Amino acid sequence: MLRKARRKLIYEKAKHYHKEYRQMYRTEIRMARMARKAGNFYVPAEPKLAFVIRIRGINGVSPKVRKVLQLLRLRQIFNGTFVKLNKA
Repeated sequence: MLRKARRKLIYEKAKHYHKEYRQMYRTEIRMARMARKAGNFYVPAEPKLAFVIRIRGINGVSPKVRKVLQLLRLRQIFNGTFVKLNKA
């Protein structure tokens, strides 16, 4: 009984997320169409977050790149970190 209720809850959550993302997608399309109709351009929002993964070793890497890897806390291969994207 508990498993059935949990599965139903998971299904409802997935349904909610699907509805939310479909609505966002349709809003983007609607905004682009409205802008085109008015003779303007619609520029969609850019992502604000990135996930950076280190996939190469340290051999033959310049000191500046090495320092950037250190600042991003990417000391080992296949480590990853989230980075906030901004103009800098």
